[in-house]
Amino acid sequence: GKTEAVLKLMKNSDTPVIVALPTHQLIQQVSERAKKIGIEFITTPDIKFLENIDRKLYSHINSLFTIGAETQVSEYLRTYNKMHKNHQIELYINQIDNLYSYNGHILTTHARLIYMKESLLASRTVIIDEDIIPTILQHNYISIEDFNSILKLFNNDKKVLSFLETIQGHCNSSSEYFSTQPFFNSNEYADTVWKSIRDSGI
Repeated sequence: GKTEAVLKLMKNSDTPVIVALPTHQLIQQVSERAKKIGIEFITTPDIKFLENIDRKLYSHINSLFTIGAETQVSEYLRTYNKMHKNHQIELYINQIDNLYSYNGHILTTHARLIYMKESLLASRTVIIDEDIIPTILQHNYISIEDFNSILKLFNNDKKVLSFLETIQGHCNSSSEYFSTQPFFNSNEYADTVWKSIRDSGI
């Protein structure tokens, strides 16, 4: 059906194709079928492996992706790996580097697609499998450690600090993460807060 049509397009297209799928599991399934019929392609790597290496690192990288700072992800991981020398992280960095020099088909996730550089998309046909809207309007989380860092940015702004402390009041103190979206999306101070988060590098 649908996957067969996508694979047929990839095999016969003169223009490179990016296929965006909801999950890495689906990427694996499509990859196996593509290999069987001789299609050449690469896939974008999953950052989930970082959770087993360093949970704080994984949380920070997720936070960078959440605010669209994909360039900072690469820079941060390069700096981290200079200190810790991890083979898996080095492999991840190499895969991302190869992504922007590769001229063929790419299988990726919805999450990765929305942060891809225009230069990568401009020369390709982009196929989005299934609904990408839940990824664009995703329900995000923030670590308690990061949230406490944000509080310190607004020590001299009573209105914003009051807003943040209201959010903090909804947090279960025994949790390591809590949801941000229901509060940040509905308050007049949200833009100020998110701008400060981006500018601070948290």
